[in-house]
This record gives sequence, structure tokens and C-alpha cells, in this order.
Amino acid sequence: MLNWLKIKVIFPITAGLNDLEEVSEVQRMQMGIKDGDQYETEWGYYNIGQDMPIQLNPCCFIPRDKVNKKYYTQVIFSSELIILAEGKPESVYKVIEDYINSLPEEKETIEKEST
Repeated sequence: MLNWLKIKVIFPITAGLNDLEEVSEVQRMQMGIKDGDQYETEWGYYNIGQDMPIQLNPCCFIPRDKVNKKYYTQVIFSSELIILAEGKPESVYKVIEDYINSLPEEKETIEKEST
């Protein structure tokens, strides 16, 4: 059974990028803001048993309408993967903490396998 961390991530909708160009997530976000392109949020799924989050960095941008700030968190994994999670670091940390607390403890897993 797959039981990966499920978290809302922000990604820009950009036009005119050549698929061969290597552009990081952060650069794409910056390009999206500069070019006035829109952004969307969607669920991302991550196997943090293999690649643990090691840092949460607060970030903010002002969308094109220049009315409301959009807070997001740069989540840096041990593999150096960077995702842009929706919300401030406190809320992203809470999602990760709740996920880890929901995992069965190793002792319970061993007991179930032996029966």
C-alpha cells in the first residue's frame, strides 16, 4: 500500500518555455511572476521515507491582481529536490508532522507481519 505525504504545491502556468531548457522550480515561479502568468495549486505526493524534508523556507509573492499576498514554503529535501508548498512554514510543518504521526510504529508493523 502506498502511503506517501500528500501536500498542496504551487506551480506556475507559463507559456513559451522550450521543453529542452532546464529551469528550476524557483526560477519558473519567478518567471511566472515577472511575466504576469498565472499560478495554480495541486496535490503533490512525496515518499519522505526515501527523501526526508530537511528545511522549510518562508516565501511570499503578490499575484497579478496585486491585492492579496500568496504565502508559500520552499520545502527542501535531502536529495536537494525543492517544492513550493502552499502556506506558511507552520502549516506545512503541521502537515508533515501529522503525516509522520499517522504512520504505524515499527513495533506494530512487525507484530502484524508475524501474525
